[in-house]
Amino acid sequence: FGLGLRASALLALREGPDAETAGRAKKMLEDALTAGIPAEVELAHTLLPDGPKSLPRDAAAAVKLIEQAAARDNPWAHRKLFWILTEGAPGYPAKDLERAGRHLHRAAELGLPDALNELAAEYNGDAKRLGLKPDPRRAYELCDRAALQGDGDALAAVGHKGDPDSHAVSKALLAFVGSGKKGTDIRKQFGTFTALDRVSVDVR
Repeated sequence: FGLGLRASALLALREGPDAETAGRAKKMLEDALTAGIPAEVELAHTLLPDGPKSLPRDAAAAVKLIEQAAARDNPWAHRKLFWILTEGAPGYPAKDLERAGRHLHRAAELGLPDALNELAAEYNGDAKRLGLKPDPRRAYELCDRAALQGDGDALAAVGHKGDPDSHAVSKALLAFVGSGKKGTDIRKQFGTFTALDRVSVDVR
């Protein structure tokens, strides 16, 4: 029952609903949550500025819902709190970069591609919201994980728009590979790269 309510609400919200439909969708999400179905992130969306325009805004209630979802280790909730806590916009919690960093790291640990790319950008130095020490090797590892999950924009997330082989980390990797290296050799030199764990690399 609860799952059906959540699915119906999401479908209605996706179609750009009028005020009446948006109100019904919000009520379905509330009922789904009452029935024990995780719907905090979706319900929070209806209360935020980027939610349905016909519904009233309530940033405090939205943040509370997102925090509840994060407590259940919802990766999207962790990522949303990262953005909320780095911006510190009026009506939202104050900027807290330490907490923001913890949430982004956790979302990345849970394998969320967007979070992996955003954390890679922090370590690569292209994004400087968290003030992390640059670590190109860590950035490449995160992009690698995102790419394994089918995210073709992994390098774009760290600000690289050109040929992948022209990226500084790619150049270093290719130079080391030389006439042929196994995945174990590359891991010893650069760290753990899951994409290379199962193959031998021969680049000429």
